[in-house]
This record gives sequence, structure tokens and C-alpha cells, in this order.
Amino acid sequence: MAPSKKERTPLSEKAKLAFPVGRVGSSLRKGRYAKRVSTPAAVFLTAVLQYATTELLELSQTTAAQKGRCTIKPRHICVAVREDPDLNELLQKVTIAGGGVVDKKIHPAIAENAKYKHKSKSLSQQWPHQRRQHQYHYLRRLTWPSQLPELDHPSEREDTPRG
Repeated sequence: MAPSKKERTPLSEKAKLAFPVGRVGSSLRKGRYAKRVSTPAAVFLTAVLQYATTELLELSQTTAAQKGRCTIKPRHICVAVREDPDLNELLQKVTIAGGGVVDKKIHPAIAENAKYKHKSKSLSQQWPHQRRQHQYHYLRRLTWPSQLPELDHPSEREDTPRG
């Protein structure tokens, strides 16, 4: 009887990593980043990739849970990246598809400045034709057509500017 060969254990299993060390090592070799690539270099890079991915997913999960969601969406990843200083520095020039825009935090002392406050015009400050359009659409939303007073649409009036 021939002696049995030892089964080969993958490097990922030896290093207790979930990411494939062999695949990362072969990508390093095929990428021609150096003439020679050692096995520990592939293990180290795999560990770093796994750590960064785990960190990103944990932060995204926390962000999704704060919004009351169970599913992590690109928006949650984007918010998590922009709120974490280390990940923000690492992924500074990365655009996450479907992530939207994360507003920069404005210090409360600066926000008090009138330059940053948004003022909406009240109805009395609007032009007359804007007031009529607002009143017309407001009535249309609130009442049944049979209860509406006789009101012609603002665009049908002669004094309404057309643009």
C-alpha cells in the first residue's frame, strides 16, 4: 500500500482569513508590480483587504440600522465612508454609484450667519401672477371639483405674463 499524500490546506485557511490568499497572490504576480512576489506579501495584502471590507460593512450596517433599514444600500455605504475620517481619506476621490451627496456639516456659529440661511418668500412677497397660481393650485388640492368657486386657470388670464 502506497503512503497517502498529505492534503494541501489553502493559505487562507492557514492564515484564518475569509478572502482568498491564492487569488490575491496571483493577481499581484500578474499585475507586474514587482519581479518577485512572496507568499507573506499576498497573505498580508489579503488581511488588509479583509479588514478594510469588514470595517466598511460594519459602519454601513450601523448607518442602515440608524435609518431603520435591514438592507445596506449604496447610500448607507456613502454616508458611512464620508463620516469616518480614515475611510474618507482612503476613498476621497471615489464616487459611489447611487450613493448621493453627503452634506458637509456646517458649524452652528457659521449657520447663524444670514448668508447660510434659506429664506423662502412669503405669499405677500411674490409677484401677483405667482400668488394667483398658488391660490389656484391650493384650491384644486383641497376641495372637490363640485365645491370649487368659479376660478379660471392663471395661464388663461390676459394679465398673466407668459414666459
